[in-house]
Amino acid sequence: MAEKVFTLTTGCNLDAIRASFLADLIRNENQNDDRPRIGLIGAGTVGRAILNEHLKHEIDVMLVDANADSLDTACEAAVSMFSGVNVVRVAPLVREMPTASLTFGKRKLERHGSEASECILIESVPENLALKQSLFVDLRRDCGADVILASNTSNLRIANVFEPLGDDPRCCGLHFFMPVAERPLVECVATPSSSPFTQNACQAHALRIGKQTLHVRDSPGFVVNRLLAPYLNQSLLMLEHGLDASVLAVAAASFGMPMSPLKLIDTIGIRTAFDSGRVFWQSFPNRLDPASILAGMIKAKRGNSRGSHESVGKKAGIGFYNASSVGDQRRSTDASLSEQAIAVIAIYQREARAWTVEQVTQMIAIPMWIEAVEVLAAGIVSDVESIELAMHGGLGFVQTNGFFGFFDSLGAETIRHYVAATSQPFRALGAPAELIACLATCVNPSQAVSHYVAMKRRLET
Repeated sequence: MAEKVFTLTTGCNLDAIRASFLADLIRNENQNDDRPRIGLIGAGTVGRAILNEHLKHEIDVMLVDANADSLDTACEAAVSMFSGVNVVRVAPLVREMPTASLTFGKRKLERHGSEASECILIESVPENLALKQSLFVDLRRDCGADVILASNTSNLRIANVFEPLGDDPRCCGLHFFMPVAERPLVECVATPSSSPFTQNACQAHALRIGKQTLHVRDSPGFVVNRLLAPYLNQSLLMLEHGLDASVLAVAAASFGMPMSPLKLIDTIGIRTAFDSGRVFWQSFPNRLDPASILAGMIKAKRGNSRGSHESVGKKAGIGFYNASSVGDQRRSTDASLSEQAIAVIAIYQREARAWTVEQVTQMIAIPMWIEAVEVLAAGIVSDVESIELAMHGGLGFVQTNGFFGFFDSLGAETIRHYVAATSQPFRALGAPAELIACLATCVNPSQAVSHYVAMKRRLET
């Protein structure tokens, strides 16, 4: 039977209790091993999903959130989902943020001083740079220099997030993907100061919860979100040009995506998807024309979930789809869109265009291919296998011949037809002239990618 959550009595010496509890967290008497002790900062939807992955593997954690209701909601859900988990409200780890300890069995947290192994604190708070910077400054101050600080930011540069800490070797990015339970990948992003020890510890911890690690260079959106942003934006733009949502869903499935772009946005959260798209557009302003529908959904207040960092989208149960239809990720029809979403889309729709499913598939997929080529050319990852891993492990993409194999099946001429067209209305389909030239002279798109990437990398050296 799980213990009931209780509230810490006020008037205590929080600094002394915090130091004591951190030592307790780092080592307990029934875990005499060298595995890191885990703290999760943020109990919103993504934070709860990360928490559940830890509890699924029976890993003791400390959970922190500025909102006591969010913390209690996450703890109550944990008790109902996982047998044997004990939840106790404890002294704040940082500032005066409500904090809970979630442990299994009858483990008793004890202080072991210098024998303690490393502790990893994983942040998952809203995508606001100043908020994250302030939090990490306080975590480093309150928790000491030995604790590893990891940010789950999906779009901000890791170097910017940790900039106030200076040359801190125990900081890095550890980016999970929604739905966390279904995505076997995390991106590990080092700062210029991140030590090999820090990166290895984060990779080992990811493996401990069943996740494979993709090491990526620090860049806006890293790899997965950088590929995803133009795909989602292109899908929304086509809706604005009159495309039916049901055709979009069929096209996405034909491409190899596990769900409709609109259901994926609901899963991510409309506000998060909007912020991700904004970061991409601000970082690469010539790559796409931002769609208006997400801003319209936010303005229409599609969702308002108490205790959630994300106020619109599936996180509130009423995004593009109502809660009852979100669970079936593959069966998406226009009729299953919420009435409010249909009304918002109608505001921005122009005269309907007549596209076939095949054309739609190609037009939402090719911007993702172009961005993958640019990611490789910029050295964010070193090889095509990393892109394949990002697509499958981070987005659930499944295609018989893989991501690049899909475009080889289209052929270089088909892709060139889209990316070289001067009259097409979508900026995201425009490719660099050098890449278009490679498509014209190479036997398939993969060879064009290889030639273009090699050329770009030579120019940068």
